[in-house]
Amino acid sequence: MSVAHVALPVPLPRTFDYLLPEGGVAKAGCRVRVPFGKQQERVGIVVSVSDHSELPLDELKSVIEILDNEPIFSTSIWRLLLWAADYYHHPLGDVLFHALPVLLRQGKPASNAPLWYWFATEEGASRRHQQPETLRQTTTGAGGAAARKDLALSGS
Repeated sequence: MSVAHVALPVPLPRTFDYLLPEGGVAKAGCRVRVPFGKQQERVGIVVSVSDHSELPLDELKSVIEILDNEPIFSTSIWRLLLWAADYYHHPLGDVLFHALPVLLRQGKPASNAPLWYWFATEEGASRRHQQPETLRQTTTGAGGAAARKDLALSGS
């Protein structure tokens, strides 16, 4: 069986070992939901996966849920966070979790919301007198494109 070494946001300088479910694959940097303490569940981050543990395998608890298919940190950020925890002698779980947005710390799904852009075109320029002056200034000043959030701010 595969053993996941999981960092949890607790003030202890160690990882905790959990059994991965049959067929479950978790890479270093993926979030998992694990039992911790008495009737508590926590979100943890897999630091490594191996076939052995310092504890007997029959004493290990199982991962409840694998939350991510891919690591949530890029390789360079992952290495930086590992280095920071080591250099500053701070618990790895705390370092990793403070690098996450709050919703990811809570186990919510990560999503890449699309950014909407509007572009100034020649067709639009011919109808410029119909468009608000702020829209034309915003898109022209931004190289022909403006994000929705910028348009909302400039129109107020």
